[in-house]
Amino acid sequence: MENIFCQDNHISDTALLDNLVHFATVMASERYRNCRITFGEIKEFTLCFLPKIGERCETSGEIVYKRGRNLLVQTRISVDGETAAKCKVKFYKEEKNEDTGNIL
Repeated sequence: MENIFCQDNHISDTALLDNLVHFATVMASERYRNCRITFGEIKEFTLCFLPKIGERCETSGEIVYKRGRNLLVQTRISVDGETAAKCKVKFYKEEKNEDTGNIL
């Protein structure tokens, strides 16, 4: 079946990028629960290969930069230890007042 996430029995680059960005968003949101996290931009997307449908993909990530309001999360999808795709996602964080929930 062909769609934006599957093409020619492979996971599409669109699906990989979608997964990487969602993973980075959840990671940043979990790490900074008392902040509002706002998406900034996708940086340095690298596609190494398209995994086949049915292959086990593992997504991992780490926060590689944090200064002031800026966060940069690096994410990677691997298959059998080989990098299929990776990117960095920039976010902005805004502190919340713990009592009111308002942005400071």
